[in-house]
Amino acid sequence: MQVAGSGRQVLDGAAVHAWAVSASDALARLAPRIDALNVFPVADDDTGTNVALTVAAGRDALVRSRPVGGAQAVDVLARGALAAARGSSGVILGAWLTGLAEGLAVSTGTDHIDPGARDLVAALSVAAREATAAVERPSPGTMLDTADQVARGAQDGALDQVLPGAVDAARRALVDTSLRHPVLRAAGVVDAGACALLVLLEAFAAVLADRSGVDLGDWVPVARPHEHEDAGGGAFEVMAALGPRADAVAVRTALGARGDAVAVVGDPDGWRTHVHTDTVPQVLDLLAAHDLVQAVVRAVHGPHQPSAVVVTSEAGHAAWFAAAGAAVLLPGAVSDAALPDAVRQ
Repeated sequence: MQVAGSGRQVLDGAAVHAWAVSASDALARLAPRIDALNVFPVADDDTGTNVALTVAAGRDALVRSRPVGGAQAVDVLARGALAAARGSSGVILGAWLTGLAEGLAVSTGTDHIDPGARDLVAALSVAAREATAAVERPSPGTMLDTADQVARGAQDGALDQVLPGAVDAARRALVDTSLRHPVLRAAGVVDAGACALLVLLEAFAAVLADRSGVDLGDWVPVARPHEHEDAGGGAFEVMAALGPRADAVAVRTALGARGDAVAVVGDPDGWRTHVHTDTVPQVLDLLAAHDLVQAVVRAVHGPHQPSAVVVTSEAGHAAWFAAAGAAVLLPGAVSDAALPDAVRQ
């Protein structure tokens, strides 16, 4: 039995690394189950896959740098995840991790003291706010509500007491929370993004309590993958990295007028955006005017891992290649002449 207060006293780099590894393993294992729950914002069966890949990228960034300090480690995790964020759920999770890192940095200051329980409680509130702020049209009943529930339920005291009660309460409330969303209510499923976030937080709670071998996410419902009848807000997904000079407010508003599932989140390196749209050339032209570094386009209902990747500098070709089943990469600042013949389209 775990005795309260017998876990970690501070959040150091080793704990963050253990959290990233544990969460990444659990999310990879649970990805098919979470995918099957995915009906919002678009029923494309990829929320579990997207979050698993996003967290894995953050884990890999930690493995490469292995920072010692806890706040610094969370920052590395957030930057790595955000740089490779997949789908709207991945971008929102990247925003949540960025907010967590920002909250911990404020608490620890320039002394680089490893965060304690009170620091983590405060940072969870910042994380919830940043996740909501990243979304153009936040919807009730989703992972955003779950993030807020956990932040409000976090307990000050020993570090290992911060998360368990709040995470358990949010998990018990998951059905009622999801019923607040009309699409989830009609489909009879809980929010896939909320499930992914709760698995991430369960892994965090287990590491803080020094508990290993815990079966994470066994509670995630088993659902039958659904038929895709409606592409919702658009047939294509556009994910982009923008430079730090981009006007994030203008980008968020403009993307909201051209599609759905809009998310925009930034860190000191720049901005990451996500949108589902039918007007790919117009979206790419918009992003090009806002310090575009790179964009990826794929069909919403295409495979999670397309069999081909096409690199092109022609925005007008992107939708055609994506509709054919490829993932399309557009380098924002690279001229056609600089592209190799093998990938020039």
